[in-house]
Amino acid sequence: MLSSDESSPVSPPHITMYYDGSVWSDTFVILGFTDWHLASDSIGQVWALFVGSEDCHIWYDMCVDTTWTGPYIVCTYPTYDQVMSSNITVGPQGTRWAGGTAYTTSGYQIFLTYSDTNGTWTDSLIMGPRISHIPGGKLSDLISDNLGNIWIAWNDDSLGSYYAAYLDTNRNWSPYYQLTHYSSGTIAWGACKITVDRENKIWVVYDKDSNFYYRVWDGNIWSQEDSIVSSPARAVRDGDIFYDATRNRIWLSFKYGTAIADSLYVVWADPSQNISEKEKIATNLDISIFPNPVKGKLNIDFYLYKRINLRIMLYDVVGRLEKTIFSGKAGVGFFKKSIVINELPKGIYFLYIEDGNNYKVEKVVILK
Repeated sequence: MLSSDESSPVSPPHITMYYDGSVWSDTFVILGFTDWHLASDSIGQVWALFVGSEDCHIWYDMCVDTTWTGPYIVCTYPTYDQVMSSNITVGPQGTRWAGGTAYTTSGYQIFLTYSDTNGTWTDSLIMGPRISHIPGGKLSDLISDNLGNIWIAWNDDSLGSYYAAYLDTNRNWSPYYQLTHYSSGTIAWGACKITVDRENKIWVVYDKDSNFYYRVWDGNIWSQEDSIVSSPARAVRDGDIFYDATRNRIWLSFKYGTAIADSLYVVWADPSQNISEKEKIATNLDISIFPNPVKGKLNIDFYLYKRINLRIMLYDVVGRLEKTIFSGKAGVGFFKKSIVINELPKGIYFLYIEDGNNYKVEKVVILK
């Protein structure tokens, strides 16, 4: 725990929870401040990293089973200057890496630190890129690739550019790769996210000029910049990207529309192909599926906001159609459907809901 000369960060609480495959846990209220990030390590601990109210610290809290044990200080930046961002990732050997940005009198400084496989953090800091003073920029994302290189992405608003680089396993920095250029002097909000796929390709997405773009590093060169959707798509602080190893997909979330009437969209891509708009969160209906996992009878409640052509089908894990639950025109209002699933083998199934233009998929677990 904290020693007597250290105090917990004064902050609003941060609320988190977890999903065990069937239900969400109760919420956990723990101390925090800004730039929250969560990661799990190789021994099942969940780490929360955040910036506290003290200007020079990055903090962490660690959850073992359901008990949060902190907060603790990860590192102290060696001046009085403000630490502005924090990120965490776990390498393939179980080493935890944390990164942040500190405001200094000579500019913004990106820095990293790391732990051993037991979770003991080093006192040393590894200095990374320096960002110009005005208007600034910050570390946007941090991730370990499959070889143990630590990738970072950041923005420099004074130069109007997003960048990426990696720290190799010998603790040497790669060149700083300029990913794209946007209008200098504007604030990019650090909306540049990284993930890595099973082939160790690095995927970076970012928003600029009211559009969403991506580039891919194959180990030698970056792909050409390409847009994901047509204008106006915005990431601001709400976009994210991650790699789904189970389905071998790159998933991306972003906002689309005007600031007053934004909708949240999700797209995915097979890493062997370009990103294309393949799945959107349907906005014409609210749907509830219960119980899940299920024995005997599955209940489906949904509310339609407008008259649409609606199809609801149940597929098995390899894509075979097992049941057509509804197919036809449906008007505005509340509907209930129940299906008996006793004859189906236990396992994972997918409920496919389509409204003619959009669709969504919900996982259903059948028990015996």
